[in-house]
Amino acid sequence: MTILTFWEARRLDAVTWEVTGVLPQRAGSLPVRVTVDRVDLKQCAVIGTDGDTYLLEYSPDGISALALVQADLAEIRAVQS
Repeated sequence: MTILTFWEARRLDAVTWEVTGVLPQRAGSLPVRVTVDRVDLKQCAVIGTDGDTYLLEYSPDGISALALVQADLAEIRAVQS
């Protein structure tokens, strides 16, 4: 599985997170935008609302950002329940 590089997470609205990044390919690269459903910190990955898993280039700051996204999504779901 190819890893998204140069990625960033951002909150689109009160309940939606998005990750944007670049998917390297043989001839160039492809910009990718994923609406986040879940976070997998062990794999440094997000699971999109499309059900696909997107591996992200590892960095300590990136893991910290994903942990914040994961906590925020958990809080949103707790409030919605």
